[in-house]
Amino acid sequence: MVFELNPEWTGPEPGYERVEAHVITEVKASELAFDAGEMDCTELSPDTLARYAENMPEDAGITTAGELQYLWMGMNTEHPKLQDVKVRKAIQHAVDVDSILQGAYSGTSTKSHGIICPGLLGQREQTNYSYDPAKAKALLDEAGVSGLELTLRTLNQQERMLTAQIIQANLAAVGITVKVLPVDSGPFWEMGMESKGDTWQELELWLMRFATTPDPYEATQWFVSEQVGIWNWERWTDEEFDRLYEEGIAETDTAKREEIYLRMQEIMDETGAYVWINHEPESYLHRADIEINTAPSGELNYRRFKPV
Repeated sequence: MVFELNPEWTGPEPGYERVEAHVITEVKASELAFDAGEMDCTELSPDTLARYAENMPEDAGITTAGELQYLWMGMNTEHPKLQDVKVRKAIQHAVDVDSILQGAYSGTSTKSHGIICPGLLGQREQTNYSYDPAKAKALLDEAGVSGLELTLRTLNQQERMLTAQIIQANLAAVGITVKVLPVDSGPFWEMGMESKGDTWQELELWLMRFATTPDPYEATQWFVSEQVGIWNWERWTDEEFDRLYEEGIAETDTAKREEIYLRMQEIMDETGAYVWINHEPESYLHRADIEINTAPSGELNYRRFKPV
């Protein structure tokens, strides 16, 4: 894609008259292109970010944009294998999120405790569950479940695959066999939508990431009852959650709004349908003589790039 200056534009003069944007789906390939001098700016994978933070390439800079993303593992509460909340809560206790943050993200991302991102109203300091394999095994025993086999679907990206493999090992340690199924972007984003076919009926576990805005209502809107079959792939409903969602939009008292969003995340934990993982930053490697610009959620804003 090529962006060129509109000769009829009368607003502020952009830093560059022409910007070429290349769509490269594999981040590692884009990083190699930067190293070869073929690119001026590229997204960074977590392991490269960690390496470059200690040993910056010559004549290069790194810009990190916010943490308005939240990644989690979801569970289909309607699937016969996962209808028992004890099974879902066993899975919550079985996953070692700290190992994921180190093994898949090289310690470059913030641990998540819910859908509200760092620095925003309603961000939590802890979840209602913790990593406890013994408790996971006990909950499975209480549910009378053994030999459970599940499929975990994820985008076919390096850090997501590493995350899935760590979860696979964690669940194996408590007696749950997990098959990791990588999915390309197109079909992935349609998996839980009833309007796109019947895949939603087969969903068991998946890794999902949403981006949001600085107001917490944005993050909560995807999990209300009317979103079942659209973006609420976990397929649970809760009257209190729906009511709090409406109250949160109308409330003007900051303290009361925070209480609302904290409670909404507690309700989500209580479903057992979520394992919160991290808030991924969007990081970019670029030439040192370029000042890049991003939206709060991390998207590149090309028209505001300028030379240093």
